Amino acid sequence: MTTRHLSDWTESLQPAIRINRSVDFALSSRAIQDSDAQGHGGGSLNEKGRKMKIIRILSCFLPLISASTLVLSVHAEESAKPGMPEPPSGAIKALPSRSSNGKAQWSIPCAANGYTGDMEVSARFLPTDGHYTFHVDTIAYKISPNNGRNKGNINFRVGKYDSNGTGYLAWYKSPDAMIQDAQWHNLYVSRNTATDWQGLIEIEYIFDDPFHDTKCSKVYRFDSPASGGATPTGSAQ
Repeated sequence: MTTRHLSDWTESLQPAIRINRSVDFALSSRAIQDSDAQGHGGGSLNEKGRKMKIIRILSCFLPLISASTLVLSVHAEESAKPGMPEPPSGAIKALPSRSSNGKAQWSIPCAANGYTGDMEVSARFLPTDGHYTFHVDTIAYKISPNNGRNKGNINFRVGKYDSNGTGYLAWYKSPDAMIQDAQWHNLYVSRNTATDWQGLIEIEYIFDDPFHDTKCSKVYRFDSPASGGATPTGSAQ
């Protein structure tokens, strides 16, 4: 939580704290009144005492309720830009895997039915006329385990999610010749698209199996500087 959010959180608790104090004061006053009434021959106060205890317990939770509401509002504020359309469902935030030759790299894996496909990509956002160009270069792929087959497939498409909605470029479809030996193999493909918020990569692996091929697909999202991401922007990255 940022300093601004912490300050907002502290301020948001004040009304609940004031309410809590007001309840305490009201309960104390009521207790005095009831005590006087009992001293003058009033009826049993057991029932009133139980009600007051319940009210006091509930009043203790008011600050927590206020804090929970604030946390939810902060999460909503940070997860989407005001006025944006609905984000693509199921998109996974891409995380860096390693750095090589001065380029930031990401891993975009997918696993199903005992198979795991992985592809390393270099991704960056280039400032262009008030928005960004999301530029992707594939580097290498690996399909595990080693089953001695070499007719797998890796298909992917680059897209964007921004103020204009979600959109994708055409699919890149690999030859029916991806090697499945649990080793890294070079795969060089470049794609780019314009966005003012996030870049997307949808990846599909088709694992070559002697009985029945297995498919696995996922969507990965990359945050631009506008959406709070740390994806490189310089052309040297």
